Amino acid sequence: MSISPPLTHQDFEDLVQDHLDQVAGADAEQVLGDQGIDTSLHLTQHAGHAGELVECLDCSENEAICGIGGDGTMHELVNGLMHRPPETRVPLT
Repeated sequence: MSISPPLTHQDFEDLVQDHLDQVAGADAEQVLGDQGIDTSLHLTQHAGHAGELVECLDCSENEAICGIGGDGTMHELVNGLMHRPPETRVPLT
């Protein structure tokens, strides 16, 4: 799959699904980079860390946040986003 920015959310979801077997941990940055998507990788260190990262992350240059994990990871990311002022929230995919 070859895509060029701007990337829609559906394109991104399709890309992740197409490469899901390759996308794990630090490999995600490489897989997305190979598709021309600039990334900043933040690995969690403990329970609740994903929410802490998203709540404090400078999203001024981000178009979206991609969470790769299970339902607990998504729960933390949504909660972290909801603790941000509405004007600083970015889409979560």
